[in-house]
Amino acid sequence: MYARLAGLMFLLVDVAYLSSVLITAHLEVPGNFVETAHRIMASELLYRIGLANGLIVSLCTVFIEIGLYVAVKNIDK
Repeated sequence: MYARLAGLMFLLVDVAYLSSVLITAHLEVPGNFVETAHRIMASELLYRIGLANGLIVSLCTVFIEIGLYVAVKNIDK
């Protein structure tokens, strides 16, 4: 059960990380801070969703670690 939880969290982390990176990269203008700020202000909700996905990645990593620890704990006594 814990191995399945870890596998599910891996998939969720991959999707959340990719969407976070794609959203924030779409709004970023390399070398132009002012234009980046204007784009973020124009799409504030989208930017917040991208940042929230980054937070989800961080939190789900903890569940991956717990799932993998419990799954392999019985192997190495």
